[in-house]
Amino acid sequence: MISVRRSRRISPLALVDDAMSEIFMRLPPDNPRSLVCAAAVCKNFRRILSDAAFARDYCKFHGAPPGMLGFLHTSCYVEHCVSHFVSTSSSTPSG
Repeated sequence: MISVRRSRRISPLALVDDAMSEIFMRLPPDNPRSLVCAAAVCKNFRRILSDAAFARDYCKFHGAPPGMLGFLHTSCYVEHCVSHFVSTSSSTPSG
């Protein structure tokens, strides 16, 4: 009887996810806005970019985590509070 080794098949979706992860890995860490924009494209991209393994590998690849885009500053007044986004990124939006 001849033994036939079955190769493990990888789904096309897994291959696409792997390729996109490699592409996202090369986005520059000094402009974290590109990661946010990529995550906003579709659910699959957001899933890839929000995965803890991707964050770990991204930090290892670049030697540092992506920078912070900004923070919310809340000012409270007598009757209400207002939050404003304060950008910490030096990049300017294109367009």
